[in-house]
This record gives sequence, C-alpha cells and structure tokens, in this order.
Amino acid sequence: MYYSEQEKYNNGEDGTSFYSETLKNAICAIGANLTPKSRQGLLESDPELFSSRAKTLLEIEMDSPSVATVQALVIMSASEAAFTRDARGWIYSGMAVRISADLGLHLDLSRHVQDGQLTSHELDVRRTTFWGVFIHDNMWSLYVGRPWGINIRDISISRPPTGLDRVRNKIWKPYYDEMDAADSENEKPGLYDPVEACADSNVSLCAMMRRLSRILGRDLSDAELRDFASDMRREFAQWHESLPEELAVDLLNDEKMYLPHVLQLHLNLPP
Repeated sequence: MYYSEQEKYNNGEDGTSFYSETLKNAICAIGANLTPKSRQGLLESDPELFSSRAKTLLEIEMDSPSVATVQALVIMSASEAAFTRDARGWIYSGMAVRISADLGLHLDLSRHVQDGQLTSHELDVRRTTFWGVFIHDNMWSLYVGRPWGINIRDISISRPPTGLDRVRNKIWKPYYDEMDAADSENEKPGLYDPVEACADSNVSLCAMMRRLSRILGRDLSDAELRDFASDMRREFAQWHESLPEELAVDLLNDEKMYLPHVLQLHLNLPP
C-alpha cells in the first residue's frame, strides 16, 4: 500500500491516506540510524536531518491528518526514544493515539467494505495501523508510568488476523548491505514471518500488563497482593504456554535463529 500510494503521489495525485512525505522522512530517520554510514555515504547528522524534516512536514500535515500521519508519529516516537528524548517520544505517541481515534481506526468498518466505501486492503491497513498504535501506546505507558490513551472498551476493530500469516507466507531475512556482494547472509534461507500472530500475542500481553499496572496502583492488603500476584503469574504462564510454535523460544537451543520481533515479544514478558 505504501509503495503504490507513493507512486500515485509522485505522479501528482492528491488525497492519498496511506502515503505522506512526513512518513517517508520518518522511515528514513530510522534507516539512517541503522545503516552503516561509511558504506552509504551518510553523515553522522543524517538521522537528525531526516527527523527534522519529518517534524517540519508534520506541522503542515496536522491540518489534515491521515493514516500515514498516524504511522509517521509512531515511527517518530520510536526515533525520539532512540535519541533519548523521552518526553517528545511520549508526546508523539499520544498524538498518534488521538489522531487514530479521530480517524476511527479503532472502529469496525467492515460494513463499509461491503458497501464499497473501503476496500478490504484499506481496512487491513487501518487495522494494522491501529494495533501498532495500541501496542506502542501501552509500551510507552508502562515505561513512563502514565495512563493509557486508548480504552479497550471503545475498540471494535477485529484483532490481528493470525490466519493471514499462512496465506501470505511472508519470509523474513536479515538486512544486508547491498554494496557488499560477498555477504553470505543473503544466501541463507529466510525465516517464516508470523507477523500477525506476533502482533496478536502482543495485544494479549498488553491487556494483561494493563491490568497488572492498574491493580498495583491501588491500596491493597498484603493478602490481596499475594492473591493477585499468584493469579497474574498463572495468566502470564498460560499466555506463554499457549504461544504458537512459530513464536516459541527454546532457551536451551543455541543453534536456532529467531526473528527479532519474536525475541522482543518475549522480552516484554515480566520475569
């Protein structure tokens, strides 16, 4: 969707909801941080350059925000965290939440697919964007100890459709530098990428973490805290045991490779 809408934009078409120059520069800021600068001719200041461009363009885009604006804000929030500017990162995350609610990304609009106002692909992008915002908002809230911006009771959009993983059969490969033709990583087979299942498990984990944070903020007796801790430990264990095989991690197997987002999923689990 991003690339097809970018092509329309470059051809002079206006009004796309799924591409913006703000989003492009937000992506470039992340890329400039991760790419070996000596190989690509980048300067140390280039991540900040792209980040500054995104901030400038955001001011214009905020007059008429779109799904691309929400995606850009989530990425910009992550960039600010990487630059150790937590206050701005937290604010961008909150802006993404507000705009996603304003655009109704949390609502089930499947009826509009049936009447032709939305395509199934557009609804899929809206759903993917919303749950990305939801997970990102929860992680920020837990990190900074602040309230959440999304009430679960207000959400009617369906959960990430895990069944699509087998249909799409996405393959993940580690990033390699195209300038280095001898890089053997490119010759290795990729890994099956259950991105929807990973997102769905993250949503479930976030819901449990919300309850944990909410209850621990109350004035409870020692006995109540012990009972609650026992219940939560059991729930987290059940969550861990019910993970599909493609999301499981065997700590005793040093030879097996894991997707980075699968490892991150397990890192989010309380000890």
